[in-house]
Parts: sequence; structure tokens; C-alpha cells
Amino acid sequence: MLNVSRMTVDRAVKAGEIPSIRFRRTYKVPRAFIVRLLDIAESGQSVVVEEYAAVYRAETLAEVAV
Repeated sequence: MLNVSRMTVDRAVKAGEIPSIRFRRTYKVPRAFIVRLLDIAESGQSVVVEEYAAVYRAETLAEVAV
């Protein structure tokens, strides 16, 4: 789907570059993050995942604070 290896995703998650939730021994990436990331990419825009992740986190935290 994203055309990247699992190891690349695992490294990004563990480095905090992709938002995730640890559940027991696995990490779960929020579906909303992936869907919005794909929507942006499919619209023809370039996506820098680390930058998008920072924006996603800020938006998510702002929603929780309200």
C-alpha cells in the first residue's frame, strides 16, 4: 500500500516519526493518520511523513484539549 518495507515503518514508529500506540508487544498506527496521508498523496502532493506526522499530532492534541 505505501510501498515501503515493514522494517522502515518499524524504525519510523520506534523513532517517534510516525504516531503510534503501543498495545502489548505491538505498535498500532491510527487509521485516521494513514487515511489522511494516503488522501494527500493521491491528490498529487508530495508528503514528508515526519512533517505530516508533526501536523497530525498537533491537530490531534488540539482536538483533545478542547
